[in-house]
Amino acid sequence: PRNMAPDLHPIVHFLSTLHFDPHAQRIAAGIEWLIDSLITTNQTLSLVQSCIGIEAILGDSTPGAYELGITARLSERFAYLMGTSAENRSALRDQFRLVFAKRGDLVHARRHRLPPHELQVVQIAQKMLQELIRKELSLMLDLSPGVLSQMDPMEIKLNMRPF
Repeated sequence: PRNMAPDLHPIVHFLSTLHFDPHAQRIAAGIEWLIDSLITTNQTLSLVQSCIGIEAILGDSTPGAYELGITARLSERFAYLMGTSAENRSALRDQFRLVFAKRGDLVHARRHRLPPHELQVVQIAQKMLQELIRKELSLMLDLSPGVLSQMDPMEIKLNMRPF
């Protein structure tokens, strides 16, 4: 639409690439998982959904990519994409590994839910995914990160429904 605010043009462009751009599809999948994670009342499911969203964006679809060290590989990608210094990247790697260790405890049946004192991991995972989506969109659409900082993921999901 011609009377659309100029700030929305990159988002419209992103949405128009969903059918043929695998990177856009991975970001869209991450957005879907984030929204699902935000609307569920089950904290265990929310953590797993957030981690799936992170994996959807950072994951590697080449054969054999998941055989060895997937958490280490994804934590490195996350740290280098999101970090601003060596110290910050180290902290991000540690945070990533903590979140995925809790996810592993749940998924591999070592626990059936997080204890109350560990529920903050859910919010950490959701925030990680949300920031990752913003960063990927800003890079893909050549935007400054601030342009997307106020965007509600629900707005994007509503526009992605035909996909």
